[in-house]
Amino acid sequence: AVESLMEGKSNFMVGMLNDKVTLTPLLKAIKGKSVIDRELLRVSEIMSV
Repeated sequence: AVESLMEGKSNFMVGMLNDKVTLTPLLKAIKGKSVIDRELLRVSEIMSV
């Protein structure tokens, strides 16, 4: 994220895709629908105790 800002890039979300750092425009990132796997959420809650 810092490297992107230093390169003059802004309004991007930084993430990982296939083990590579990717930039996604914020407008695209907030328009997508997120599907939450309830079972994985439950497992993460159990493991975070």
